[in-house]
Formats: sequence, structure tokens, C-alpha cells
Amino acid sequence: MSSETKIAKATPGTIKRRRHGLRTLSGLLTEASRVYRAMRSGKLDHEKGRSLVWVLAQMRAMVEARHLERIKGKLNELQATAESRGLITGDHDSADAQARLPS
Repeated sequence: MSSETKIAKATPGTIKRRRHGLRTLSGLLTEASRVYRAMRSGKLDHEKGRSLVWVLAQMRAMVEARHLERIKGKLNELQATAESRGLITGDHDSADAQARLPS
């Protein structure tokens, strides 16, 4: 028996893959909805479901933070490009946006 045959026999034929993994907001929402429906139908204990939803909320916060970091990086790149082209001046901490525009 070849090693490929052994692997094929050890792997179940019906592996369920999540359509939206837990790395995306839509995947987390889908999973939270699934937990809620299971709790509502009585298939899942309320305390266990509440704990799962809390963990999903923490994961959601991490996904959102990662997206915000990417947006911040893109904005910094755009700012550097705009400054290099003379579209805005370098003092970007000023509260007055008009003060940053070239005269």
C-alpha cells in the first residue's frame, strides 16, 4: 500500500469546510448566528453559548484592529505620496486641515 493510499484512507471523505473562516467579519458573524440559533433551539447550553459568543466578539475586535492597521498604513503611504508631490505640507498633526494645503 502506497503512502498516498494510506493518506486517502485516513482522511474522511466528507470534510466540512467553513465557507467563511473565522478570519473574516462575515465568518465570525455566521458563526455567532449559528451559536445563537443553537442556543435558541435548546441544542446548546446557554452558558457555553454565551462563552462562545464572547470569544467570537474578541476575535471580531482583533479582525477589526488588523483592518484598521492596514487602513492606517495605506493612509500613511498616501500622505507621503501627497507630500512628495507638494499637495499637502508635512504638519499632519494640525487639527486645521486647511493649514496643511499649500498656499
